[in-house]
Amino acid sequence: MKKSVFTILFFLFCTVGARAVIVYGGDGTQNTTALTDDPGWANVGLLNGATGVYIGSYASGYWVLTATHVGSGNITLGGTTYNVVAGSGVQVSGDLYAFRIDTDPLLPTLSLASVRPTNGSAVVLIGDGLNRASSLTTWYVDVDTNPNTWSTSFFAGADGTVTGYRYGSGNTLRWGSNTIDGTASYNIGTGVTSGLYVDFNAVTGESQGAPGDSGGALFYKNSSTWELAGILSAIGTFSGPSTLNGQPSGTAVVGNVTYAIDLSNYSGALSAIIAIPEPSTWAVTLGAGALGLAVWRRRRTD
Repeated sequence: MKKSVFTILFFLFCTVGARAVIVYGGDGTQNTTALTDDPGWANVGLLNGATGVYIGSYASGYWVLTATHVGSGNITLGGTTYNVVAGSGVQVSGDLYAFRIDTDPLLPTLSLASVRPTNGSAVVLIGDGLNRASSLTTWYVDVDTNPNTWSTSFFAGADGTVTGYRYGSGNTLRWGSNTIDGTASYNIGTGVTSGLYVDFNAVTGESQGAPGDSGGALFYKNSSTWELAGILSAIGTFSGPSTLNGQPSGTAVVGNVTYAIDLSNYSGALSAIIAIPEPSTWAVTLGAGALGLAVWRRRRTD
């Protein structure tokens, strides 16, 4: 299923403190260390109050991917902070942004997806978004009012219930599982972006993005190789025109969705950017008679 261009109702990057991917089930403290079959846990770090992904060392330097609305900055990976190279930021397209850091973190270079994962493919989300409350919340909802009326206590006129979690406090890098549900073209004010989306279901271990997860990773295992298939970008809640609306603020509810930038759609643009040598190397290359330089417009969106 493909969704049309629209404005996402609720950004992953906002000013409401604290962070970590919301995971269904358990007490909310799980999934804070790398998986046994690790897709790239150590490459995901804290950036500008949100998240960034170090993708590796290339001829042109050490590159980080994030969301355009997060922007470039110093990134902390495994407790060590690495400085951004001034002027290196590039808006690849829409909400996808790349920049260089000045020091090699000595981490693996990630495999970037060149083919989109099919619907139903299992994926892992890693981000530094809001924590959640320890227990599940049930809301009674009256869909006959506009906006719908939500209450944690039963009331006359309630048509049914929905479940989910309130956001908590504190920040912890966290991972969660999910499956690809479809593709979406969306615009959160940084330009039209080609993306993937996953639904939040009442399945133990399934994950949903939260404020602060923007710029985080969506990994997909292609045969025996983990690939970075997406960069977390936005979430959709029951807060706008729909059959269910009026979702209370500060909540992650079953039926919400998480959007990630589809890196397979931008593989050519990314390859052109990260293959550009450093200026000193470029001069030597030109002297050797080699050609091929792509110039990309830089744009920083806070």
